[in-house]
Amino acid sequence: MVKKLLEADEKRIPYVKGFLFFYPTQQLCVLLNAPTAPKHGYEETRKPGWLTWRTFIKFLNLSNVKEIRPSTQAKIERILEDKPELKALRQDPQELEFLWQPYNEWSALIASKCLHETVSKEYWQSRVDAERDLIKELLNTVGAHNKLRVLLACNLASEPGCLLVRQNVEGLLSIDPPSGSFEAYPELIRFRLCAFSSMLLRFAAWLVAEWEYLTGSHKGRVPLETFLPKFCPQVGEWSNPVSSFLDYIAANSGCPPNSTTSAFLGKLWAEHEYLKDDEGSGRGEDIASKQKLLRNWIGKDSGRPEHSSIKGLTEAVAYTQASPSDHAIDAIAIGYTRAFIFLETCREFRAFLSTHELPNPMIEEIFSVYGAEYKKASQAIAEARG
Repeated sequence: MVKKLLEADEKRIPYVKGFLFFYPTQQLCVLLNAPTAPKHGYEETRKPGWLTWRTFIKFLNLSNVKEIRPSTQAKIERILEDKPELKALRQDPQELEFLWQPYNEWSALIASKCLHETVSKEYWQSRVDAERDLIKELLNTVGAHNKLRVLLACNLASEPGCLLVRQNVEGLLSIDPPSGSFEAYPELIRFRLCAFSSMLLRFAAWLVAEWEYLTGSHKGRVPLETFLPKFCPQVGEWSNPVSSFLDYIAANSGCPPNSTTSAFLGKLWAEHEYLKDDEGSGRGEDIASKQKLLRNWIGKDSGRPEHSSIKGLTEAVAYTQASPSDHAIDAIAIGYTRAFIFLETCREFRAFLSTHELPNPMIEEIFSVYGAEYKKASQAIAEARG
């Protein structure tokens, strides 16, 4: 988990690989089916005098100890002048006790416009700081059992989402690992799955709460909670968040009872694009292809939906729920897009957890943290706003 980096002055700094609670942001983008999002985001905002994306990525690698050329340093300073939140992406290794890449990535994400409210930024930075402090303590602790006790004593490990799996991990304290470490034990692997999964659900809850306040749509309910994966013991299957959400937006768009969701939304989507197209070509073929695409999305066996296609659908839906001159169209479309991406990711991730043999009760506990965390976030934002 740890290797040593040789600095120019022979100082050795521990370089910590992996994570417990905070998923690396590049892997998070892959989970969201947007692996190129960081590159596109950088290139869209890139200004004259900035580094190229390729060089910027090399600069972000904290384990890269090569000397930075003056011309590169000048470009870095220009970037940080334009976007000061990126300062958190790289710190001087000489000022650190150890290197842990997710800390810098998440600190920059929190400082960015991903979160808007000061109370949200402070809350999440404190949680990232807590894992950094945990890693520091683990580095300074000798012995597998002592390390395990440190982990279990951490506040982040004592929250819902990790409670069921804790019982299994605590049982490891009564045995001695042959290798001197518990890292490869199924109990600890399950703990790590529960830890970072529940943390991602908590972060999503804060993003949703912020969106509700930014758009003035907060009410006495937990948005999207009803669509989250649920296990049905009677049929022995998990619910399908994508199917449920598409049924919901179809109903809100006037889907008649004698039509299927895919047939109705496919036609609505194709006709919306036809009206936007000055040439007006391929109308009939588009209806059939979009209906098939929606059936594939619901069936989950033909690849994950592209974000551009999701945006096309939600824009069409938004126009049925607001007049063309209504400023709410963009908010409706963006809201539906974010909700769809979140729920489709939840479906994908639930399948991932099941594939890794995480028991259903543990998966249910992970998704159960969303509602409570949303209420905490909503209350905190309301109080901060006065």
